[in-house]
Amino acid sequence: MTLFEEFHAGTLNLHSLNFGTIILLPKSSEAKQIQQYRPICLLNVSFKIFTKVATNRLTVTSALTDGFSTWKKYNGGVVILHETLHELHKKKRNGIVFKNDFEKAYDKVRWNFLQQTLRMKGFSPKWSSWVQSFVQQGNVGVKVNDQVGSYFQTKKGVRQGDPLSPLLFNIVVDMLAIMINRAKDAGNIEGLIPHLVEDGLSILRYVDDTHDIEQVKNLKLLLCAFEQLSGLKINFHKSEIFYFGQAKQQEESYSHLFGCSLGFFPFRYLGIPMHFRKLSNKDWALVEDRFEKRLSGWKGKLLLVGGRLVLINSVLSSLPMFMLSFFEVPKGVARWEILCQPKDQGGLGILNLDLQNKCLLSFWLFKLCNEERVWQQLIRNKYLKNKTLSQVEKRPGDSLLVGLVLRVSNITLQEENDVFIWGLRTNGFFSVQSMYKYLVNSNKRVLVTKDNLSRRNWHGDKSCAFCGSTETIQHLFFECQYAKFLWRVVHMSFGIVPPLNAGELTGSGYGPNCSEMKIKHKWSFRAANG
Repeated sequence: MTLFEEFHAGTLNLHSLNFGTIILLPKSSEAKQIQQYRPICLLNVSFKIFTKVATNRLTVTSALTDGFSTWKKYNGGVVILHETLHELHKKKRNGIVFKNDFEKAYDKVRWNFLQQTLRMKGFSPKWSSWVQSFVQQGNVGVKVNDQVGSYFQTKKGVRQGDPLSPLLFNIVVDMLAIMINRAKDAGNIEGLIPHLVEDGLSILRYVDDTHDIEQVKNLKLLLCAFEQLSGLKINFHKSEIFYFGQAKQQEESYSHLFGCSLGFFPFRYLGIPMHFRKLSNKDWALVEDRFEKRLSGWKGKLLLVGGRLVLINSVLSSLPMFMLSFFEVPKGVARWEILCQPKDQGGLGILNLDLQNKCLLSFWLFKLCNEERVWQQLIRNKYLKNKTLSQVEKRPGDSLLVGLVLRVSNITLQEENDVFIWGLRTNGFFSVQSMYKYLVNSNKRVLVTKDNLSRRNWHGDKSCAFCGSTETIQHLFFECQYAKFLWRVVHMSFGIVPPLNAGELTGSGYGPNCSEMKIKHKWSFRAANG
């Protein structure tokens, strides 16, 4: 705390802590030229504590600039882009999507432009001076062949490896969003899908949209002006352009104007393959490649079974989580039924990626009903259209994410807005871990029902409180007359064929390609308290 007090008072010599060592990480196994290496700056731990605290305080960027949000916060930009592509293709609307690539982005940020941006956004002079001391007063040395060269002071850019750098870069690029939005307000360019997003979608981090040749020229002019102001360089050779509707008739003119190539689907956005159609098993190959790449470095024959399980659960199971948060994993990619059973039930306790996939997807519904962001606006305008969730019906041609909307009915308790309460946690907030545990337990018959309690030497009444029959998981959820009544209500409301057992309840996937909607947990509601 003494360091923070001195820093806040301006008496700390931060320059003595602001040293970093640049190491070069190869982008591929065949890297030979300097351009094929990625410079990462290793900073003093004490210095990184200050920048990490500043990072936690910095949340000012546009609602559409989710490019550097951590996946744990669920990146709404992926949802927006997916629904935009689906809408353009399905409705045959005119438009182009330009996916731009910044060349050596972090290294080219101009410090004076960063300071001007901070002042324009209303940061205090004291905060701006802190950022200036973080960015401009550092010294770095390059480590090559285990030898660190002489330290020198940089003249521009932000350092990769600094926790604050992604957000500072995002603030700089957010100015491009502001420039494009002002051009849109002036009528110089138009946004896509204005019927779904207010004023139309004109920019999503690294994706800019328009469809008229004159407007495309205006967009190119804006990009060039932004290059001169910020110091960032757009690599048009690595950028891609996608055409929809009548825009395909002028694709040669567009490509020549931007000097970039025609893009093909699926393309990657934040590491996620994007397509207006359902992803095939081939598109999931990148997940399998990550597994194989990680496994190739393990000496499996030298590891005991326990060590292998630890590595699988701690390393391999985490690799596909970001992608599993958006799309349903095909059965041919993840089938671990036996190995994923808990250890006390004869399995190995390996994470069930299929169930984890469903838990991750379920979080979007919780977010849809409890937040107000651009992607929620798009989903509501595209699918709900002033209807309640219970009134929305699945339609042929709906996108892969529409299944996340059609999950629960609207229940009005009083004249106030309802909020979702996740019944598996006392605080009412959704957690993937709690849902995963519930699904595994319900499918493996280990929930605390009276028949299970009797196996643990409990001598109470085994009768169902509703009908008097023996209380089991099968009876409680599927055979009891009250359970059957609730399933009939669900069937009449949503057209869902009631499952016969817990295996059917948890074994099916999300998504519009399923013949029926699968409910994974009974949602509870309560009225908001104001």
